[in-house]
Amino acid sequence: MHLVRVAMLVMNPCVTDSRVRNEAWSLGKAGYDVRVFALADESTPMTSQEDGYTIERLRVRGMASAAWLPWPVRKALIRRAYSKRATTALVHWKPSVIHCHDLETLAVGAASSRDLGSGLVYDSHELWRHRQASGVLRSIGQAFDGITERRLVTEADLTVTVSQGIADWFSTIYGVEPLVVRNVPRKARNDSPGPIQTLAGLSSDARVIAYTGRPIPHRGIEAVIAALPLLEMRLQLVIIGPSTEAERVRILELAEGFGVADRLHFVAPVGPDEVVSALRGATCAMAMTEPTCLSHRLSLPNKFFQAVQAGVPVLVRRELSEIASLAQHESLGVVVDNDPVTIARAAKSIAASENSEVRDLDRYTWEREAKQFVQAYLARWPSQSSGVETLADK
Repeated sequence: MHLVRVAMLVMNPCVTDSRVRNEAWSLGKAGYDVRVFALADESTPMTSQEDGYTIERLRVRGMASAAWLPWPVRKALIRRAYSKRATTALVHWKPSVIHCHDLETLAVGAASSRDLGSGLVYDSHELWRHRQASGVLRSIGQAFDGITERRLVTEADLTVTVSQGIADWFSTIYGVEPLVVRNVPRKARNDSPGPIQTLAGLSSDARVIAYTGRPIPHRGIEAVIAALPLLEMRLQLVIIGPSTEAERVRILELAEGFGVADRLHFVAPVGPDEVVSALRGATCAMAMTEPTCLSHRLSLPNKFFQAVQAGVPVLVRRELSEIASLAQHESLGVVVDNDPVTIARAAKSIAASENSEVRDLDRYTWEREAKQFVQAYLARWPSQSSGVETLADK
């Protein structure tokens, strides 16, 4: 008897995409034969065998000659080329279920599902129609994506998303009821790297505000830097993640303008499974993306839960309704307005508290969150064995 085959489609190399990797791992442990069809790049192997699943990366050729084109046009060409390669791969592998990660894979997934008679899952990592878009080309592309989503979302046997706010939007606009599976990290399996003071070259008793991810504009870094001069306790800002020289220069020049360049520290990116350990020791973390679009306001990003699992309270911008509500009701952080005085007051309060560490960390692990996700699969496409009970115990 063959295992039920699940083909996951994702338009990135699937190296740091924790959601895709966690879902694939969970289904593999539950008895499914999982293959992730990802997008190849120059630094990753074409095929890799992971814990319970396989990643097959599809090479899209000819993009180097199109480097002169605007990014939205190149992105559309990459999507088209990926879709052709994915169609061929799906016909060859003949999966029982096609799991589409984000809207950019839904069209090819839905078409292949009809042709092959496969089940269809649409996993919306964000509110795709209402992402931040600048420029005419991006706006036009987003409008076409909206038409595609409206046309195809009801074909899915199962729709999954990351927050209740986005699920409510899908219900109101499309009349579908997505399963909410939050971007909670897997339970940390070691204490390395970390703590954050060691990574940043600071003394072990240094107070740290931690930011994880790329230091691009509109992520709240500017407001926190403006708050640093108001903090007598000399809190340091540590940025963990990839960054270009231009991005570092922009942040450093801003810090110099406020006289706090000596309190700003960049740390090289760590692996997706190491972020929680790297955050340990921080005084607080931050989830302060500017609410420039509805997708941002309704987001529930993994960086929030990574901090929570590390036991670190989070500074959350008030307009981010999903994160703010959880932070308030579950005592996971402090909700702030986007002004330096409010941010400084909140950081000072957390730093001065002896009991600020987040408790009951086992509530916020992927092993626990994944149970309902696996159960939804089992209800529609039973596997040979159920790994649902064992997931929570890992």
